[in-house]
Amino acid sequence: MGWIWEDSLTVFCGIDWAERHHDVALVDDTGTLLAKARISDDAAGYSKLLALLALLAEHGDSPHRAAPTS
Repeated sequence: MGWIWEDSLTVFCGIDWAERHHDVALVDDTGTLLAKARISDDAAGYSKLLALLALLAEHGDSPHRAAPTS
């Protein structure tokens, strides 16, 4: 599966989803770790996740061109 855009993404998000907590990492297009966090499986954890994902918006992610997550 792949996506084709005229310009490339600059930030990618990976989420390791588990039962009680989730690990989140943001890396740039060279693989450099930009941010990582362990979030809890509750409202506070999801608020932290939203704050991390706000970093994606600063690097070109939008509802019309969403960054793939895995």
